[in-house]
Amino acid sequence: MRQPRGGSGTPSKTRPQTTSSVGFVPVERLPESALGLVWHRDGETAAVREFVRALAGRGVSLGDAQVVA
Repeated sequence: MRQPRGGSGTPSKTRPQTTSSVGFVPVERLPESALGLVWHRDGETAAVREFVRALAGRGVSLGDAQVVA
């Protein structure tokens, strides 16, 4: 797994959740950070929607969804 810049985190023991085009790999021991989930409006798929639901189910706040043109 490629390490993020400035971080020395390690993947957690939680089993990674993946589909053919979307993946979620929990990482531990990194400072808290803010991230954004972005995809092209024409690229929204059932896999993307399921990924968002999975994050929300883990208590990850995605804030207010916004469409930016």
